[in-house]
Amino acid sequence: MSEKANHRKKQYHHGDLKEALITAGLAILAEGGAEALSLRETARRAGVSHSAPYRHFQNKEQLIGAIAAEGFRRLTKALSDAIALGGGRFHEELRLSGRAYVEFALNNPEHLKVMFSIKRFVPGHDCIHGVEDLDAFARIAGVFERAQAEGIIPTDQPPPALALLAWAQVHGMSHILIEKQIPPGTISLESALSLIDSWVVFMCRGLKAL
Repeated sequence: MSEKANHRKKQYHHGDLKEALITAGLAILAEGGAEALSLRETARRAGVSHSAPYRHFQNKEQLIGAIAAEGFRRLTKALSDAIALGGGRFHEELRLSGRAYVEFALNNPEHLKVMFSIKRFVPGHDCIHGVEDLDAFARIAGVFERAQAEGIIPTDQPPPALALLAWAQVHGMSHILIEKQIPPGTISLESALSLIDSWVVFMCRGLKAL
């Protein structure tokens, strides 16, 4: 056995197998989409036996769920970093986080599809998002909550409702661009981001924040 294989085996012994499988799954996802994902192919890409993934995932759906959760962790970080750059200014926090969402989506289109795919949910259960999903949403809700606490925007609507409105806007834009649901050449990435800027201005005016 090579030194590299020995090192891999030692890592997996210490609990890194799940992370390695998720990383392999992400690579497959980026190359071929969700249809290319399988436990067997993920095991092959990770360099482990075909039976190894079953230590962590009973089926493909559980692997998809883990990959989706990782996507929301990454999205949460992107939103948090963007909000931090806003420096406590409501308009900038909303604008930069909106841009961050669209950029994340366009840079990770197949990952975003999996994150919001019905396939990640257990049949017969309500589609309540997991902790990672809620954490990402809470970042946006927090922007509105702070703005209300500071008297910048009215309090007639709860922060989660306003966050949902903002989320729907950027997610809708992202989905349209990812799925190419508009004629080619209609809008560039920079123009799409500029539209997010304009939408934030309209929303803030509607909320009497500007």
